[in-house]
Amino acid sequence: MLIREDVITRATPERAWELISDPSLHDLWNSHIVSTEVPSTERPAQGLRYRVTYELSGRRNEFDAEITEFSPPHRFVARLEERVKGDGKNWERFAVESYVLTPRGSTTHVRHEVRIEHAGEGVLIRLLVWLISRFGKPTGKPFMERFRELAEDDAPPTKVARS
Repeated sequence: MLIREDVITRATPERAWELISDPSLHDLWNSHIVSTEVPSTERPAQGLRYRVTYELSGRRNEFDAEITEFSPPHRFVARLEERVKGDGKNWERFAVESYVLTPRGSTTHVRHEVRIEHAGEGVLIRLLVWLISRFGKPTGKPFMERFRELAEDDAPPTKVARS
């Protein structure tokens, strides 16, 4: 299953890349991200591993993530793997999240995709997620709209403490 969201921003690809290329900034626009732990000694690049915690439908899930593609300022891809609680060696499920930036005149098209074919969910759950993403009415502002607003703001990205 593929979940996709697109946005057009007046930001340059370099400005949009500044936000996308650093996983520790993703929670600035993605309200589902509770926390991200990125090794402070490493700059974002292909092969960087980090941990991210999402909250979806009131349930928190921790994922080990690895940047699998990193092509500035055009493509960021990460594989997110949820560990089985216990031995820390087996994977319960994984998804692939990607951002692709394409210049279009004075704007930048940003496509966000999440592939969840291998997420360990049953066929009925995947169908339900697809139906909701296709026909459901979002509550609040879509997170890629929040991304667009941040990208178009010239101020440096700043983190705000969450409760």
